[in-house]
This record gives sequence, C-alpha cells and structure tokens, in this order.
Amino acid sequence: MVVVENYPLDGLLNKETGLLDIVAYSIEEQTNYPLTLSINKLEHFSLTLTYYQALISKEQIKNMATHFINILKFINKESRESLEQLEILTKVEKNQILYQFNDTQADYPTEKTIHELFKEQVNRAPDNVAVLFKDTKLTYSELNEKANQQARRLREYGVQADSIVGIMVERSLEMIIGIMGIVKAGGAYLPIDPNYPKGRIEYMLEDSGSEVILSKESMLNHINFTGQVIDLSNEDLFTGDFSNLQPINNSRDLAYVIYTSGTTGNPKGAMIEHKALVNRLHWMQKKYPLNQDDIILQKTTYTFDVSVWEMFWWSVVGAKVCMLEPGYEKDPLKIIAAIQKYNITTIHFVPSMLDLFLYCLEENNERTNLPSLRQVFSSGEALKFSQASKFQQEFGISKKLINLYGPTEATIDVSYYDCDSQLKRPILIGKPIDNIQLYILNNSKLAPIGVQGELYIAGDGLARGYINRPELTAEKFVDNPFTADTKMYKTGDLARWLPDGNIDFLGRIDNQVKIRGFRIELGEIENRLLCHEDIKEVVVLARSNDANENYLCAYIVCKEEIDNLQLRTYLKDSLPEYMVPSYFVHIDKMPLTANGKVNRNALPEPNINEVLSSKYEAPRNKTEEKLVEIWCAVLGVEEVGINDNFFDLGGHSLKATIMISKIHKELNAELQLKDLFKSATIKGISNYLASSSENMYSAIEQAEEKEYYCYKTKKMAASLTRNLAVH
Repeated sequence: MVVVENYPLDGLLNKETGLLDIVAYSIEEQTNYPLTLSINKLEHFSLTLTYYQALISKEQIKNMATHFINILKFINKESRESLEQLEILTKVEKNQILYQFNDTQADYPTEKTIHELFKEQVNRAPDNVAVLFKDTKLTYSELNEKANQQARRLREYGVQADSIVGIMVERSLEMIIGIMGIVKAGGAYLPIDPNYPKGRIEYMLEDSGSEVILSKESMLNHINFTGQVIDLSNEDLFTGDFSNLQPINNSRDLAYVIYTSGTTGNPKGAMIEHKALVNRLHWMQKKYPLNQDDIILQKTTYTFDVSVWEMFWWSVVGAKVCMLEPGYEKDPLKIIAAIQKYNITTIHFVPSMLDLFLYCLEENNERTNLPSLRQVFSSGEALKFSQASKFQQEFGISKKLINLYGPTEATIDVSYYDCDSQLKRPILIGKPIDNIQLYILNNSKLAPIGVQGELYIAGDGLARGYINRPELTAEKFVDNPFTADTKMYKTGDLARWLPDGNIDFLGRIDNQVKIRGFRIELGEIENRLLCHEDIKEVVVLARSNDANENYLCAYIVCKEEIDNLQLRTYLKDSLPEYMVPSYFVHIDKMPLTANGKVNRNALPEPNINEVLSSKYEAPRNKTEEKLVEIWCAVLGVEEVGINDNFFDLGGHSLKATIMISKIHKELNAELQLKDLFKSATIKGISNYLASSSENMYSAIEQAEEKEYYCYKTKKMAASLTRNLAVH
C-alpha cells in the first residue's frame, strides 16, 4: 500500500540546486499489510516503510529502502538518462556480489590434458587396480596399454587434435578403453546411445563431422555411415606397440562433445575443452578427496555429462571405477547389490532416482548394509527438501549428500551445496566452484541480493560453443561485461543470491524442462510432432501429478484422427524414450489469450481414463487382482484393465522400478525391466510370471530327478568297488 500525506508534494525543490531534497527513510514494524510505503511532506521529503515480520525480513526491507533511495537519486540527478542506465546497487553491494561471492580463483594444472594426468597416475601406481566390470579387472598399466594400442589405430585413420570420434557401445570395459583411446589419440569423444533412434544417430554423426566411430558391427547394420568403423569386439585391435604416444594436442583442444536437446527439432552439440574438464576434476578432488581405496560406481548413461566425472575423476588420483552392468542403472536393487559387492564409496543419483534408491533401501531393510558408501552426489534436476531429509533419516551424518548444479555448456557442474545436518528449505544450488563466476542479471544489470534474475556463468568451465551452430553460440555465449575479453553463458535459469553467498534456484525462464534428470527442450518435441502430416497444431507442456512428479503432456489439433499408439511409435522413430510424452490430449482448437497467443494455462489436465483400453477386461485370478492393485498405487489411477499398457498410462522406467519392487515383495516373484518392456500389460506380466513359475518347478523336478539318478549311480559304483575288492 502507498500512502501520501500532505499532498500535493510541491515546493520541495532545493532553491540552490534545483533538485529534490531526499532525507533519510525510516523503517517500522506493523501487521496490517505486508508492506506499506508512506510518503510525507514535512520540511523535507521523507519515506517510511512498514512491513509484516512474518512475510518479509528486516534485512530485505533495508535493502529495498536503500535501492529505492538510489533510484530516486539517479532520476533526480540523471533525469535525461534512460532507465537502462539506472544502477540501484550500492558500491558495497556490487563489490560483494562481483568479488566476494565470486572469490573462486584457484591454481590447477592449466596446461595439461586429461590423458597427461592419467599417464602420470599410471607411472605412480601401474599395478593398482583401475577398472572393475563384472568379475574382470584392469590395472592402470593394462588400461593404459590397451588405450595406447587403440589410439595408434585411430591415428592411422587420421585422428588428430580436435577430431571428433563417435563411440556407440554399451557400458563395458570396451567403453572405457575406447574413450581413453580417443583422447590419447588427440581426439574428442562423442558418446552415442545405441538405443537412440536411427535418425538421431545419423544426425549426430553427420552434424559433428565424425569420420571414425568406435562400436560393434552388429550395432551399425541399420545406420547410414560412410566413415571408418572400428569394431571394439575385435581382439586384433589390441595388438602391437602399447607404449605411450607422442602428444599432439594441448589443454585448449576438445576433450568431448555431448549433444543436448535443441529448440529447432534437432539436438545441439556442446564442445568441452581439456582445460575446462581438468579444472572441474581438480576442484572436485580438492573439495571431496578420493584415495586409492575409493571406488566410484559408473552408472550414468554416458550421453549425460555427469558420466564424465564418473569416468575420469578416479583416473587422475589413483582411485578405482566400477562399471555397472548395462540396464542395471534403472534398477535400485541392482545398484544396492553392486555397492555391497564392490564396496562402492562414491555414487551419483538424479534426485528422482535417489527417491527410488531410498525407497528400496527402506523396503528391503538394506540401509545398514552399505558401510562402504560415504558420499552421494545429486544433480540433473532440483533436489527437494523432502528427498534430502529422507536421506538424512536413512543415514544420519554417516554419509555425505552433495547437491550439484550446472549445464552441459559449462562442464558438468558450476556450483555445490553440502546438505548437512542443519537442512534448510529449500535445498540450494550453493556457491560457485573454483575458477567459476556466477552472475544474476535483470536487463543486463546485477540483481540485488534476494531479487530474482537470470543466472549467467563465466570462467574456466565454459564450453567453446555449439558445434556448427555459430548463431546459437553467439546467442547463448555473450560478452562478459564484468571481465574484459571473456564470455558468459546465458542459462535461462531463474535464481537469486542469498545474503550468505549461496544461490537459490527458482526455475526456468523458457520452455526447457528437466524430466527425471533429462534436459528436454519442449520445442524439439513440438517440431517433431508438427512434421506429422495429420497434425495441425501442437503444444507440449511439463506437468506434475499429485505425487509432485513431472511428466510430459502433448496437446494436439489434428487434421485427421490419429491413434495415440501411432503417435508414440512415430516419435520413438526420431526421439529417445525419455522425450516421448506420457499423455496425448486431442483438442478441437488451441485456447488463445487476448493478444492471440496460445493460453497454456487454459489447457486441460490429461484425463487418465481417455488413455485406458477401450475394451476393459477384469482380472481373471488373484495374481492379476494383486497386479491391478499394485499398478493403481504406482500409477495413481483408480481402475486398470488387464489389457492396458503400463507406459500408455503414464508409466516410465522409474515407476516401473517401484512396481517391480512391489511385485517382488507382495507376490514373491521376480520380474526384470526388460521383461516389462516386452510385456507391458497385466495380462502379459501375469502370463510371464506363470510361465516363470512353471519353468522353475520344471527345473526343480529335473534337478531332483538328476539327483536321484546320481544317487543310484553312486550306490552302483560303491557296490561294484566292493565286488572288485573282494575278487
């Protein structure tokens, strides 16, 4: 509320200066309104701010009053300047934000590449175990030699500094050897998920200019690629000279290229240099040190940039990495078993997967059986207070939980926040890491402490830009007004500084979203759907359900009627599974605002009943009744028929994991994720469980019969031995 007393406010200009005399302001506490500004004409121009303590802190009010006085002084003195020139921060505040909060300068080996640091570690401890996979081990020297042999082959095919080399293989020893071989040859690795649609794989190879790919012949049969293919399953690859190669690149050359979702309908590749990666790993080792007894679990899909520190951090400090078996990263029970078997000490979880991990620990009473685990990193989406609180309830102070934040364009992470015993709401993204500067701007001006703005990133972690996208690079990597001849990355994230130098993440400005840790540009999905000849208009939104879980929903105006299953299949031909919307809502026309834009707020919530099978079939036995009960609980629906598809009802891999855990607990039956993908209906699962049960009993019968015949044979042998002895 604004109150003006003794109106009009004339006659206040100073006769000598011609300016408005602004005297001090006062602050009072009251409870009637959240905030009241009183303007009074006495001898001078006076201001009084009164506020409601429960809603606004005294510190905020002081800042607000100071900024308001600065604005009035600016207008008073610089009446002919544009508002863009207005500076509301005091010199003290500006110094605090620019230099105190961003006091991150630290030494690190700026001139070394990641493979040089690895080679130094090999020399220090060549016989120490470096990599674990299933029941196989590689020492540092064995990994180094195999990578050297592969690097020589790559150089024969013309790989040099800044050459981009594709690698498409499942998680395995071949994967880690392949990546090490690429960087040792001087190139930059481009990870490609073998499960990506054909068109996406071909686009990434063509757009990146890759002329060589490491893979397996069987994975490339359907891919159009005219370059050189190196088969990682070919043992002849690991023959010949295994000595270290002469280095041909430096820290300013590319280390890797990772593609992320793009607004234009195609993904974009962020180019990361060795120097940026070395800085990131050096900070992590300084802040959360590993020793030779530590073991990192490498479980993140290598097309997601978290995998980069999982695959390199240990290699430069003498620790170990355990490669989780392919597919196990979606199964918390498998992850728990791997932690126990390999004595994992360090692990990463996307917050939504952390939820499932903690759920499975509680359900299976396993939390006391993880003595080796000591630090858990979380990133990829906003970490909720409830998730961090549950982690502390499970583990107390025996294990660390660290929240990390950062986009692919800034080398994995740029800020950190330790979730200690004094948890506060909300969980923050914290403070900048070494040699990174964070700025929060409004209209190119620094936002005051407590005021939201767009987050910008500068410093040694910035990507070189997007490959073959100069316009987009120029749009996102802009000139840094605070440090000459440097760039800063425009994140599109909303944030605000807190008085202690931590940053509070507040969401997105644009249509980019995070679903289960995956970064998705909604425009890419919309553009892909608009390529369908029968679709006229489309809007894709990220929504949340009653359990506060995010999901994608596509709203479609069609020229001709299209079945939702057809739409799902159509998108899977060009987009990865995590980008396919959970729901498709068909509408006659898009709701519009008064100025003709799509009114996204008027789009209806998806009706779950519309995606249910038109031919409802009730459960036929107690197993199916129990499965229906489990599905309803996991999917949040009231009724499910045995022919309804799990994924058409909004299911995804994380919900599938909960469902499988419940089946294991309540039906005492085993079901794998791959089995669910094959049989995604209750009828299919019921038949699978029945078949598995029959096979198990058949196996038991065969084993008992075999045991009986073994017993008879032993008796005959004993009798024969006695007879021979007698004779």
